[in-house]
Amino acid sequence: MKLTTRSRYGLRAMTYIAEQEREGRPVPLSEMADALLLSESYLEQLMRLLKRDHLVKSIRGAKGGYTTARDPRDITVLDMLNTLEGKFWLADCVKAGDCPGGFTNCPTRLVINRMNEAIYRSIEDLTLADMVEMSLAV
Repeated sequence: MKLTTRSRYGLRAMTYIAEQEREGRPVPLSEMADALLLSESYLEQLMRLLKRDHLVKSIRGAKGGYTTARDPRDITVLDMLNTLEGKFWLADCVKAGDCPGGFTNCPTRLVINRMNEAIYRSIEDLTLADMVEMSLAV
């Protein structure tokens, strides 16, 4: 499985926002772009997605910027990836629920499905707060 740049950058942006939030301030888009070495226009697209799904909120004004919409302990990596990617799958046959070749018990599909489930289990309990702690420990 390969995450797109949208997911990688979105996770980095969310982590940065949550880190700055610990200092009690919203993060201006321009600051985030400079800190993460990303374009403002691309970050703006990501923020729009994250805002739509209530993962971030924006505060207008001179001291405005972005904050998390909920406590970082209540935002999972799975929440963020589902927003940034949609529900992701390791193979189309798992997503479709059946084998395109017509096999009823395809062993490859069964293994891929098991791998997909393991990935979901590993990130459904991992939170944004956990990511911040990992980031600060480095």
